[in-house]
Amino acid sequence: MNFYDITIHDFLETLVEWVFEYYVLGFGLFWSMPKRSRFPLRYLLGIALLIGISYPLAIFYNLYGYLAVGRAFVYITLFSLSVVHHIFCYKAEILKTIVFCDLAYLLQNACYKIFIAVYSTIAYANGGLGNVTLWQYKLIYYLQLAAQYTALYFTLIPAARRRLMDRPLPRFVVIISAFTVIVSVVYSAIQDIYIQKIADDLYGSPDLSVFLLRQNGNLAALMLDGAIVILLFAYSFSHALRKDINDLHYLMQQSAKQYEISQQTIDTINIKCHDMKHRINKIVGGSLPEDAIRDINESIAIYDALIDTGNKALDVIITEKNLICESRKIAFTKTLDGKAVSFLSEGDLFCLFGNLLDNAIEAVSDLEDPQKRYINLGLKTLGEGIVQIECVNYYAGERVFDKGLPRTTKGDEINHGFGMLSIREIVQKYSGDLTVSAKDGVFTVAIVFFCLPNAL
Repeated sequence: MNFYDITIHDFLETLVEWVFEYYVLGFGLFWSMPKRSRFPLRYLLGIALLIGISYPLAIFYNLYGYLAVGRAFVYITLFSLSVVHHIFCYKAEILKTIVFCDLAYLLQNACYKIFIAVYSTIAYANGGLGNVTLWQYKLIYYLQLAAQYTALYFTLIPAARRRLMDRPLPRFVVIISAFTVIVSVVYSAIQDIYIQKIADDLYGSPDLSVFLLRQNGNLAALMLDGAIVILLFAYSFSHALRKDINDLHYLMQQSAKQYEISQQTIDTINIKCHDMKHRINKIVGGSLPEDAIRDINESIAIYDALIDTGNKALDVIITEKNLICESRKIAFTKTLDGKAVSFLSEGDLFCLFGNLLDNAIEAVSDLEDPQKRYINLGLKTLGEGIVQIECVNYYAGERVFDKGLPRTTKGDEINHGFGMLSIREIVQKYSGDLTVSAKDGVFTVAIVFFCLPNAL
């Protein structure tokens, strides 16, 4: 069929096919967004209106479709109306709706360009495909389109939903994506108008210059479509990374504040317990049996026994975690040389040992076997300038590792799992080495710091 022989019916069919292909991708991208009331009616009515509007646009297409501006106007109009339709159907931020519509258009256009590039290559290699009927062409086209869309539904579309749905999108990202769609529409119109006129020759009598011209155009269109997809994912990744870093720094700041509070609390408890022991001995005197008085003093001594490691900040942390272990009936053994970690700031030290012991306490708290409700913490120097920290505990279930660190077992990787990340950041900050292992029900965190002798 010659370029100039296309009728209004052909243009209408082309526009309806575009609406169908675009909405199939859009449905996958928007699927998990909150929907407005009477969504099915809104959705189907909007598609019906778009198809209805396609007829006057096909007439316009027939009159001015031979101009790039006219053809671009048709698709920009349809695309703009589709954006309004999606806003009408989904309860989402308008800017985010625009970006998802942009992505649906660019993916649809990319799939079409891939098909044209492959089909043109086959045509050129076989000396032309002039005997292929329209129905055969359509069958080939929709079979490969189904394959491409299936691949997208299992790969890029779910990833786009995860990365873009819950994250704010700044205006510059929306502006760039919308601008890219406009450029893509105009470029495709130019390509179709000025290359399609000679592309018919490719299928009938292939010529190398025509083939290269067509393929260069397809490649440029694919690069343009791919650029915005990469931009959206790159922004999403950088935003998630910034959020993780900010959350991590916030938690570390909170750890430093918690250390100050814990220190004050433990000091107060020790003073009160010491005073209480003297008051009890004075009040009860010889009125109670010695065994009863001994039991009372031993109970109070649990809270009065400040651990002395040689590092005041570490004393506070270990005392606090020791009280928690006592209350949960967890055996907590420790061999600690607090002076070995004097090079750590108080905030980093509290965050490091606090997270180590919090993770261990959480792991053993739910174990039914009392013999496995056990934590061992060691801190010592290994020769000159080498400090080793090792925390060992039992655990139940499976531990899945990602980049050397176990994933959180709380089922919420967005809001949990920062404990091990905090530990790794502190270890890296002081040029240390971190090793985490989980084998045969035993979880081990081993840290080695390589310090200058005068830093110890």
